[in-house]
Amino acid sequence: MTGHNPYAPSRASLKLGENPAGDAGIWRDGDQLIVAHGAAFPHRCVKCNQPSVEPHKVRKVYWHSPWLYLLFLLYAFIYIIVALLVRKKADIDPGLCEEHVRKRRVWIAIGWIGSIGSVFVWVPLGTALGLGPPESMMLAFLCFLGFIIAGMANSRILYPRKIDDRHARLKGADESFLRSLPKF
Repeated sequence: MTGHNPYAPSRASLKLGENPAGDAGIWRDGDQLIVAHGAAFPHRCVKCNQPSVEPHKVRKVYWHSPWLYLLFLLYAFIYIIVALLVRKKADIDPGLCEEHVRKRRVWIAIGWIGSIGSVFVWVPLGTALGLGPPESMMLAFLCFLGFIIAGMANSRILYPRKIDDRHARLKGADESFLRSLPKF
């Protein structure tokens, strides 16, 4: 009897981060980070190149052609449906050091607390500034949007510039991290 079991699962890894080709799968191209689908990030912070906190969290990033934003001018609902249908996806696992994990959590908290807080303070804020209900509601809405946008923009790690069938082009990595990678 041989030790081979024909019904055993393959020994090839299908987990994210274990590239069967043996290539790291991460390169730089100017200020962009190029990641092959399924490649693992090195155990360094993408924001400062210091050792990262383990384990890395796998994140999904989506991208669609910027030309689709023209559909938004026609009708927002059509844009949403078309964007959901044609978007491309990549799974990435970038690492962050303790300091950048803390900063990210702070910005997420600012976004949540500020946006929720702006909804509850629109009446007292409008009264204090001597505004009528429509003006104070508009001010609260602008504060709501401002906190959401600030929280999202400052808490993101990497963001896609283009995703195709083999690679994801990402921005947001620090120059010191990019210098440590081979050229594409």
